[in-house]
Amino acid sequence: MLVVSIVMLNVISATHPKDWPKTTGVIQKIDHEVVYNSENSREDVYHVYVKYTVNGKAYDEELDYYTSEYREGAEVEILYDPQNPMNIAAADISTTLRYFKIAIPVSAVLMVLTAIWSVLKGR
Repeated sequence: MLVVSIVMLNVISATHPKDWPKTTGVIQKIDHEVVYNSENSREDVYHVYVKYTVNGKAYDEELDYYTSEYREGAEVEILYDPQNPMNIAAADISTTLRYFKIAIPVSAVLMVLTAIWSVLKGR
């Protein structure tokens, strides 16, 4: 399982947007919604919409990240995919945090699969 985890993290890091070009966007709107999960616990979900320009063309897309420091009308650094400028990521998330956003769910799935495999193996 460790080998699978390492391979998956290498694949993820190879496609990571850290090498994408940066541009500055302006936060147009921040939507907030309250979601209740299956355990009926409350989760606040934020949608951040930014306007930015790449090669003279204006875009208005949802950002993949929210922090309480964000305000409508504020400028924010974003990374964009040069092949598809509509695909963006927040530039102010540290590389470590980006990996944790991906690695934690992957690790959880691997732990569950390991537990299931151990139970089935014990039969």
